[in-house]
Amino acid sequence: MYSGIDFDQILAREAQLMINRAPGFEPVHGDLRRWRGKVKTGRNQWVEVEIIVPDGYPHVPPEVKVLTPIKHPYVDSQGKLHLPILESWRPHYHLHHVVNTIKGLFVRYPPEEVTPPKPPLHKEPSKDIATLQKKIQILEEQIKALQRELHEKDVEIVRLKNMIHYNIPDRTMATSSRDILDEALPEDPEERLRIELECELQAIEDMLHILEEKFEAGEIPPEDYHKLYTNYLKRMYKVKKLLEGMKKGEGSEKSR
Repeated sequence: MYSGIDFDQILAREAQLMINRAPGFEPVHGDLRRWRGKVKTGRNQWVEVEIIVPDGYPHVPPEVKVLTPIKHPYVDSQGKLHLPILESWRPHYHLHHVVNTIKGLFVRYPPEEVTPPKPPLHKEPSKDIATLQKKIQILEEQIKALQRELHEKDVEIVRLKNMIHYNIPDRTMATSSRDILDEALPEDPEERLRIELECELQAIEDMLHILEEKFEAGEIPPEDYHKLYTNYLKRMYKVKKLLEGMKKGEGSEKSR
């Protein structure tokens, strides 16, 4: 993605994206390789973090350090934050994706304030612990299933809104959605395809916006967010290319 671009240009591009999509984060003393900001947790706490851009970025993932003393399963004793997105880093990811991942993580799993260590208790582990852990696992799986179901409902809402935008009547009680679209769209195949592509493009843009809102609210796990976000971006690119090809074709016909 960044082949042929020098490192300064990469840093400038990342800075532009951070300013637009990660408000509250600023370069440390003007150094575009170090970004610092505060993230709000699910317990209304504020945790200060620093993102460090290494040599070899974007092929090498950035490093994240937590500056506020906290206790969290993803933070080691040196204050380094271990994120799934960093473990499975891809060159097309950006720093603002890391910020959103941190926000979602701390909303879903709020960190604990650091307290003085208590003396160890020499007690036998409770027999109920395994049962409770199993219940927690079941509940977490149910939550993920509900989140996927809500996501599917959001997709259906976007589809219906686009039907309204193109004045397509809602007669799902009598016919399927595909039949309604076939009836409402023009007969010319190219014009039908253009409208369908524009409709799909608008739906993808709406879904990207919904995804970011749900992720920042902690309703979507980081790994699901990045998978869906990447898939929608790929589809958006393909749709835009198809539309551009159709417009070029129309332009060449008019010039004849």
